[in-house]
Amino acid sequence: MSTAVQRTPDEAALVVIGPMLLQALQQLTGGASLGEGYANAKNKLREVVRKDPIDANLTFVLGATAAFFYAEKDVNPKVKTFGDALVYVTTCLSVGYSDIFAKSEAGKLIGSIIMTIGPALSGMLLDPPANEPDPNAQIQSAILEKLDAILAEMKKANGAATT
Repeated sequence: MSTAVQRTPDEAALVVIGPMLLQALQQLTGGASLGEGYANAKNKLREVVRKDPIDANLTFVLGATAAFFYAEKDVNPKVKTFGDALVYVTTCLSVGYSDIFAKSEAGKLIGSIIMTIGPALSGMLLDPPANEPDPNAQIQSAILEKLDAILAEMKKANGAATT
């Protein structure tokens, strides 16, 4: 007789999210030891975010939600489900409307990190990945050429007026 593992919706969500978080951590560290330095980790984080802002946001939101859920689930009456934690995290990334507040010290630390880093990540959500060309580059180049031509004409006119 086979016994299927019964999971709560929160546990099931974490089973799905766990491998994604491990993959993100491997990308961030490049498999290197943590002792390689703070500057290396910062540069790698920036590179990962630029490489694919949507994946970076998804990973951050789900990771922060999991961390906040585990920090608050037994001490915060408003955080009973993974969805409650998700509401807290997503509102911290925008308007902060939720009526959920961190109660534990770990939850407060996680919330502070979310509120510090999250809005910047959210602001980059729809930026093109670093390997894609900027769709506005051609337009910007044409504007720059036109401005250079106008400047050259103004200099020529100004030189003619002073002689």
